[in-house]
Amino acid sequence: MGCAILLTALIGASRVFLGVHYPSDVAGGWCAGTIWALSCWMVGRRFAFDR
Repeated sequence: MGCAILLTALIGASRVFLGVHYPSDVAGGWCAGTIWALSCWMVGRRFAFDR
């Protein structure tokens, strides 16, 4: 998990450094990705059969 977070941060920072995205674009992408991952996690827990 830590490696995935570090890689995501480095890729986002490189996009800003190279000038292909604004910092707000990268932050928005991180927020959207976080919401998507949390939504998938919540749905997965809802339908898990290990209760």
